[in-house]
Formats: sequence, C-alpha cells, structure tokens
Amino acid sequence: MSQVFDGISLRDVAVELDGNAIVQGINLEFAPGSFTSLLGPSGCGKTTLLRVLAGLQQPSTGTVYSGDENITENTPAQRDCGMVFQTLALFPHLNVIDNVMFPLRRLKLPTTSMRERALDLLRMMHIEDVAVQPIDKISGGQAQRVAIARALAQGPHLLLLDEPFSALDAELRDELRTEIRVIQKKLGISVVMVTHDQEEAFTVSDKVVVMNAGCIEQVGSPSTLVLSPETQFVAKFVGRRNEINCYLNDGCLYQSQTSKLVASDVTPTTVSESNKYKVYFAPDAVVGSGEIEANVLFHRDAGGFPQICARCCGATIWLKNLWPDSPETIQFGLDMTKVFVFSDKQCE
Repeated sequence: MSQVFDGISLRDVAVELDGNAIVQGINLEFAPGSFTSLLGPSGCGKTTLLRVLAGLQQPSTGTVYSGDENITENTPAQRDCGMVFQTLALFPHLNVIDNVMFPLRRLKLPTTSMRERALDLLRMMHIEDVAVQPIDKISGGQAQRVAIARALAQGPHLLLLDEPFSALDAELRDELRTEIRVIQKKLGISVVMVTHDQEEAFTVSDKVVVMNAGCIEQVGSPSTLVLSPETQFVAKFVGRRNEINCYLNDGCLYQSQTSKLVASDVTPTTVSESNKYKVYFAPDAVVGSGEIEANVLFHRDAGGFPQICARCCGATIWLKNLWPDSPETIQFGLDMTKVFVFSDKQCE
C-alpha cells in the first residue's frame, strides 16, 4: 500500500470493444476519503469504468491518474485498491479466515500477523464467530462480509464495489450498505460503488455520478441531483418522476396529445427547436385544480402516503391521492415550483 493517497482520476477516458463505444469522454475525480456511486441503468458503462479504475480494463484512449502519477498501464496488483465483484469469487476450499488471509500471503508476513489482521477485519464485519467455518456453510450475507473483509486485507486506500448487494434481500442489503459507510468513515478510505439502485446510492454517497449510454449525465450530491437535475435523463431517472409531452405557445405549456393547458408563464430549462418538451414531476407535485385528465387504474397507500396509479395519454403515472372519493377519471394541475421542463432531445 502506498503511503500517501491523493485521490484517483480519469481524464478523457474512452473504452471501445468490438467497434462499440462502451464509455466515452469520461472525466472524473475521486477524492481521498470520499464515497462515490456510479448510478445508471444496465449497460450504461458503470462496471466498465470500475474495471478501468481497478486496472482490469485498459482504456482505448485517455489516462488514469493516482494523484499526479500516471497509472494507466499499472496492473491490478500494482494499484492501491481492493475490489468486491457481484460474484464474490471466494475460495470454496478455504474456510472464512483463510479466505481473508489469502491476499496477505504474497506479502510474506508471519502467519500470526496475517491471522490477527484477518481476525480484526472479521470483528469489524461482525462475523468473527464464523472464522473457521467452510465457505459453503455460511449465509449469503456472511459471504458478502467475508468478501469485503478480504478486499480490505491489504489496507487499500481505494475500495471498488460492483453492485455488491444486488443478490441480497432488502433488509440485509440496507444493513450491509450501512456497514460499508461506517467502515469507510472509520478507515478513511475512498469507495467507488456501482449500483442501479437510487436509494442505495443516495443513502451512502457523498457524490453520485449519473451515467447513461456510456456518458456522464450529471455529477453531484444526492440533494443536488434531486433538486436541480441538469438534463432530461436525470430529471426522469432520479426520483422516478412522471413524464408528459408538451408544446409551448406564448409562454404557456400545453399537453401535446390533448392541447390541455399544463402551465402558464413557463421558462423551460432548455429551448427546443422543434417546440417539443418533456415535463417531469413527482407524485407530490400535483394540485387538485387543472385541465390535465387521467383515468384511475388503482390506489395504494405505502405507509401513510396514499397514491393513485393512473393512465394519462397512454403513459402510466403516479399521483398523490387528492381524490378520496375514488373517481374513475380525475383532473389535475401541477405545482410548477416542483416541476422540471426540458427540451425533448429525442425530437431535436
């Protein structure tokens, strides 16, 4: 492990495989002691970027730096990082503590020192009681903790996690990601985690990188991404907002399919040359008076948050339930302080 870690950065990184651009134009910095999540849909390039950081994937173009040192050509063994994959790759012929000790063997430390280091990590992960158990005799959550302990064995400054909790149930997933955040704070290491789960990313991260189709859409804190989306994709993807199609006329937005008034005195975030706009809003942005119509499909009450699932011009939307009498058709408007209006890039 290096004595000083000044962060790691990607500069103009692109990866092309079989003639296909997997990621392109990536510029990112991961500060010492930070927790960063790479968030996006499947196939957007998140895992590829993680592999570039780990040295498992060479970029087609661009450079990887650790501080001011160019480490683009460095092998995984030469990089100061630990990694936990989706498939944990634990050694089935070794017991729990021997799995954790395995990375330490190449350092040729005394067996007693390696064992004590491994036991410390198992205590940190709250699984010291299964230290001598065979891998096939422990639970999935315990195996996940073993994999994390093994990744931390050599004391890396950077821990890379590739959707590490995706195979676990919701309660265990929440418990483990909380543990990771606590450990990250305690050890002062940097963590980069790949996930498609927004709640997971927003719960533990200082910074979230939202990716789409191999590119970065926006980088920011969880609150910034929710409150100030900069692109059409982020406005819809973050917060799982509803979407309706509109056009603009004399400062007023009208629903494209029905020409119903959506809002007056509107200034879109981006200007559309085709006059086609996307309006994004969360369920709590609705108001009871307005011209937008929808057919009610069903109701749900998720712990005191009553909502309506409805069909609006062929799209399924979720709305805060302002209609306790359960009509089949509703009309509503939008609180424009909670709404985001973007040029429809797909129509440009």
